[in-house]
Amino acid sequence: MNPKRRIVILGATGSIGTNALRVIRAHSDRLELVGIAGRSRV
Repeated sequence: MNPKRRIVILGATGSIGTNALRVIRAHSDRLELVGIAGRSRV
């Protein structure tokens, strides 16, 4: 079994960031969100 891939999203306020969050949620068995930033806030 492969370990989860750890993901950081920079710029999560737009449509690409929103869709990336949906993908992570849909594949939570394989992906782990470890960091997120929107605009200039981390």
